[in-house]
Amino acid sequence: MIRGFPNPSSVTGGGAGGGAGGDRVIDQLVDFPSVFTFKVVGHRQGDFVTDITDLVAGVTGVTREDVRVSVRDTPNGKWRSITLKAPCNTADNVYAVYDALDRDPRVLFKF
Repeated sequence: MIRGFPNPSSVTGGGAGGGAGGDRVIDQLVDFPSVFTFKVVGHRQGDFVTDITDLVAGVTGVTREDVRVSVRDTPNGKWRSITLKAPCNTADNVYAVYDALDRDPRVLFKF
């Protein structure tokens, strides 16, 4: 689920599933291609930043160097917040990134 955007299954007017070709709010709000900002908060474990950067780059079809990354840790060091700015050609790229982030157990929140 993308906060601020309807789930593809809840989109009306675009047919069942709201897949490609259906009218989605994100298509109306963002002119693609675009550099899209993803915010990920998760456990500070292992190579969290590298893993998430590689995930976003892989899903969007760009190199790691094409993804701009900034990182902040909580004062106690337990959590890490990552802001990633990645080129996305379509809304489907954005949804695919969020779907892939759902599969990483370290990810607590994504925006």
